[in-house]
Amino acid sequence: MMLRFLLGVRTQKSGSTWLSNHHNTYPEVFQPSPKELHVFDAMLRQDVFGEFHAKAQLEHERRG
Repeated sequence: MMLRFLLGVRTQKSGSTWLSNHHNTYPEVFQPSPKELHVFDAMLRQDVFGEFHAKAQLEHERRG
């Protein structure tokens, strides 16, 4: 199975909690914890984004 990465750019009060809850109903969708990742901040702190990628890969392998 090929991994796909979806980046959702949202504003405050735009239904992000509803969308997150909806995605959680699908077992094939992995969402990080916390729900909101500050990706552009991660460009300055690559250690944080690298940790997220490692966790996502482990979760993907765990789910098979």
